[in-house]
Amino acid sequence: MGIRVFFAIVAMVLVIPAGAAAGEGERRGEIGIQVGVRWADDDIVPEDRSRAGGVFGIAGAYAFNTRWALIGDLTISTHDSRLFCVGTDSCSALTPEAEHHVLRAGIERRFKPGPKNGRWVLGLATGIVDIRWNGFRVHHGLLSLGFGRRMPTKAGVFRWDIRLEPTFGERFDPDLSEVVEGAHLSSIAVIVGWGVGSRLPSQ
Repeated sequence: MGIRVFFAIVAMVLVIPAGAAAGEGERRGEIGIQVGVRWADDDIVPEDRSRAGGVFGIAGAYAFNTRWALIGDLTISTHDSRLFCVGTDSCSALTPEAEHHVLRAGIERRFKPGPKNGRWVLGLATGIVDIRWNGFRVHHGLLSLGFGRRMPTKAGVFRWDIRLEPTFGERFDPDLSEVVEGAHLSSIAVIVGWGVGSRLPSQ
């Protein structure tokens, strides 16, 4: 079973049965699905290819009150990868795609409601990105800064986010075919999501 099929099944089992049971308003606990686009670092994507790749993921949140919440999500995106030789072999052992698996958790500030009860949000998170391409799996520490807007409805919560996600620590250098210290990758993601959950007691 592919990872995307597994994600889809988990999302349907957890999200769809909740439906509109919570009614309209901010949620205490929340689980949802995410889709979007991620622009990968040009150290991975060839210069003549688009850096954009589709994103799919699952997300959760727990609100302490109407202003602060814990957040977390797991997303996967696929990108065209740079082609490079593996060791001393010929350049035949190559793959045209790289997968980004991003797991992150952090805190979110939710500002006062605006028109139609929507709230601007600002999030700060940390986590791990697992990049798989050309037979390699490389783990990187990740920082994530995002802002966006969440809009409660009777059927759940719709939201969008823009995220800047630089890595830290060692990474794989495709030109040297080895892991190097002190180098960084960065990506930008635009995410839209929908979630359901139980309402805050004050509502």
